[in-house]
Amino acid sequence: MSNDDRINRSMWPIEYRKPHDVSFDKKKTMMRTVTTSGSGDDARDGSVVRLHFSVHAPEEEGGERLIFDSASVQPGGVSFTLGETLHAEVLERAVLGLPPGSVADVICTDAAAASDSLLRIEPPPLGPLATETVTAVQRKQFSEQIGASFIEEKNAEVLAEAKAWRPPATMTRWNVRLDSATAGVVPAFITYPPERLDWSTRQKEFGAVLFGKGQHARAGRRYKKALLDLEVPTQWTEETNIERNKLRLALHLNIAACALRTADYDNAVFHATRALRTDPKNVKALFRRASAHLAKAGDVNGLEAALADLGRARELDPDNRDVAAKLAEARRRQKAADRDAASVFSKMVQPAEAIYS
Repeated sequence: MSNDDRINRSMWPIEYRKPHDVSFDKKKTMMRTVTTSGSGDDARDGSVVRLHFSVHAPEEEGGERLIFDSASVQPGGVSFTLGETLHAEVLERAVLGLPPGSVADVICTDAAAASDSLLRIEPPPLGPLATETVTAVQRKQFSEQIGASFIEEKNAEVLAEAKAWRPPATMTRWNVRLDSATAGVVPAFITYPPERLDWSTRQKEFGAVLFGKGQHARAGRRYKKALLDLEVPTQWTEETNIERNKLRLALHLNIAACALRTADYDNAVFHATRALRTDPKNVKALFRRASAHLAKAGDVNGLEAALADLGRARELDPDNRDVAAKLAEARRRQKAADRDAASVFSKMVQPAEAIYS
């Protein structure tokens, strides 16, 4: 096999289709192809897994180079608990849902998900020649997919994806072998309400660990997973449903905080609003929604909405310094916007006055 054949086959998803997308948000940043099928119970959140893996990156002149081999650092394998590890997120997504003995290739274009501070793995930037190769391969795949379906909605979806696609800043191939996995948690099988609350609380607590380590996007995904698991049909009692709503509120607030840190302002507004549906007087939710409105570029109604939220938050908590500072900022911006509007209006009026003078 030549180097060129290897990069074209291995350094971009072998099967670039939705069933292979193992990224949490389904943005095709982690595409998995299982090359060897294992046997036994699948690895799931809560499973203690042991695995071996290698990480590869494209070479500028074609082919790929090895940038990390776990066998050279931990010959006995790397072990951690799925859903509760600071190891690279791509390692979790590589083995989630697979039985022991499985081998998978995962192409990762998310730099944060491919970083592992514990093993000192940092994905290298994609060089200009490698970027050209990746772009050519991807455009070829899009050209083959556009118009290939009998369903017009599918063709429109592919066309929109092709227009929005941009070359990734980094790309790595992770070859992962799952050696062993203990029994994990299947949320659908949890029928006792206190156990479901404990499980979602456990995920929330590790989300806080990720947030504290600066992994804000990953923390947000862990909080969302905890929130989704609370929605699995369960025989909630009146008492446990009250506890579920309290946990929902905390998770919506935490997701909004993560979204602010990652500049995902629409998501911050959405989850802060969901929190306010549960608790209309929640100062944190008002503050976070206002902060998102202020940060959204080009949002013509954002300043007005932010002032309303901050004004309400100030009424509820007059001594909150963060609210006071953000409200002062919003008012300064409102005054500047008013001055700009007055200046524009003045320039529009002057020519008319000249005509009638």
